[in-house]
Amino acid sequence: MSTAVDSMWGPKRAADPSTLTGAPEQGRASSSYVSTLLYSTSQNDWATPLVREVLVRSASDPRVSDISKRTCVEWIAKLPVGAPRPFFTIGDDGALGFEWERSDNYLFIQFDQDGGEAYFEGANGDEWETSLDIAESKIARALRVIAGL
Repeated sequence: MSTAVDSMWGPKRAADPSTLTGAPEQGRASSSYVSTLLYSTSQNDWATPLVREVLVRSASDPRVSDISKRTCVEWIAKLPVGAPRPFFTIGDDGALGFEWERSDNYLFIQFDQDGGEAYFEGANGDEWETSLDIAESKIARALRVIAGL
């Protein structure tokens, strides 16, 4: 069984902060173990308040689709322990977005009716835009840059 953590960050222990840095595994954990940890001890401290913010702010906006909300909340669970908290925004078109900016590195993830997309602009000149369903490894690398790793 594959979990969101397995697909984006590899079969590492979600409670291990090295998940973000790409350090070697300390031991192989089953995907059910990773899935269990994801919703208990391994969540980022900001994950639950961010889910609450997404749901409260989007509930009062009729432009935001249920698909956008669901995808956005699912991605909060995908973000590895140690990832910096994103800035949350609602676009004029009802799309939900996460933004990270640090040291001239910028990552934006948008969740919309069609799934969404990611955009990254790095201080080194690296720049890309892609659909969320094919961008997981790119987003993982971008988050490492944003986190300063």
